[in-house]
Amino acid sequence: MTRAAGIDAGLRGHGDSATIAVVTNESPKGLGDSAYAAFAWQRFRTILAWMIVAGAACSAGVIVVMAHLQGPLHRITMFAILGGVGGSVTMAGALMGLAFLSSGSGHDEDVERIDAP
Repeated sequence: MTRAAGIDAGLRGHGDSATIAVVTNESPKGLGDSAYAAFAWQRFRTILAWMIVAGAACSAGVIVVMAHLQGPLHRITMFAILGGVGGSVTMAGALMGLAFLSSGSGHDEDVERIDAP
């Protein structure tokens, strides 16, 4: 497929805007391309920020439920809930974000290219 044919095949209209996908046989630049690296890391930070918000919401919900069931909670109990529940949700979000970063930047495909004979 020629470069022009790849551009024409990748042109898809979405309302008033259009997305162009260029199909080439070149290996992806990944995080070596500074513009794409900035985009990929910003996407990771966005995912992580939303997961921190979700972790805080889950922790607050658990604190409220435990306070309702057991009465007033000690400060150390609340910190333990924040660390356990909030930390687990945030860590899951960080690992998920890094998996998306690795896959989206072409690092997974680079490993397959190195291993292939």
